[in-house]
Amino acid sequence: MRLDTYNKEIFENTVKILSKSEDSLNFFLDPETYHWHDDEKLKKNMRDAFDLEKITEINIYHWTNFINKPIELLPLKDLLTSKNALSKFFEEYGYIFQSDDKKLKIIKQGKQFGEEELKKMNENKAFPLISRLERDFCINGVFPGNEANNSPYSINLVPEIIKDIDETFGEDSKLINAFQERAQHYLVIVNVPIDLLIIDGTSALYSNEEKRVELLFKALSSYYYEYGKCEPINIRLPDFSKVKIDKVISCSD
Repeated sequence: MRLDTYNKEIFENTVKILSKSEDSLNFFLDPETYHWHDDEKLKKNMRDAFDLEKITEINIYHWTNFINKPIELLPLKDLLTSKNALSKFFEEYGYIFQSDDKKLKIIKQGKQFGEEELKKMNENKAFPLISRLERDFCINGVFPGNEANNSPYSINLVPEIIKDIDETFGEDSKLINAFQERAQHYLVIVNVPIDLLIIDGTSALYSNEEKRVELLFKALSSYYYEYGKCEPINIRLPDFSKVKIDKVISCSD
């Protein structure tokens, strides 16, 4: 069963199926519960109140820019080395990417730029680009989200890789401006199995049961706590994972 927070009706139907009793359901759907009770105590009670094993996947929310409407999310290495709108955009401006032992290298005007070559150009400016080429291998998003979150409040105007290359190679915002003219803002919703998802910053501490408790608590408090208690959780997938998109919402209209 998917823990889907896209709208309140869908979410409440899921919670009703998960709940073991009507009393428990009413308790956790009462906004006062989240105002007066300790979080950790509530999480402990949830283990008895809900059939958590039924939760097999969740929706994560990813705000981004694409030249074309996206059909899947790819890790950076695959995005830059396969044929798609972004890699074609870079080719127009003379940038080609190659993968070498999981690290990415840039080819420009026949010259290869890896870590050493980029450092020689300007180590301080090149550091974000080097870090991205060598370590940015995962897809990420936030949970919970809902249909009201279709404004790009957390979106970058351009992908970070474009900003990093523009600055490192002294393009004077040429790449940034060109991409902004073509791109559209999107909210991308992706289904992620519980087994795969990593809760950022604390992944080693979460068993699948602990993930389910934390995610359900966040989802419940996002809808029923009236004072802004719930901050979304940052979710990422294992390095090099690819995911199909469940829903795409344009944020540019």
